[in-house]
Amino acid sequence: METTLNHDFFFVRTDGRYVRINYSDIRYIQSDRNYLRIYTEEKFHIVRMNLKRLESLLPSNHFVRVHKSFIIALHRIKEFDHELVYLKNQQIPIGEQYKGVLERALPLFRD
Repeated sequence: METTLNHDFFFVRTDGRYVRINYSDIRYIQSDRNYLRIYTEEKFHIVRMNLKRLESLLPSNHFVRVHKSFIIALHRIKEFDHELVYLKNQQIPIGEQYKGVLERALPLFRD
């Protein structure tokens, strides 16, 4: 799966077909060994690929890895603290080695 920076979508092969996934539709991506579940608002797609490979293909200004098993879409974040990212109806853990990654990826106004 190769992406072109000009596009706001990509295709993945799942269930014998190529399925279009718009970056803006992705909520988060979860790894399970050499398979990924790409969660959108409507459903999820299972893809045979590792998370490190997909992470290298996604636009880094829209997605961030927060755990060894999770990449999240920045525009889907409702709240976060040092342990969890809160999406609509979902909590994603922040791994120890990824602590502070959201602070560097997001515009923050601090008091």
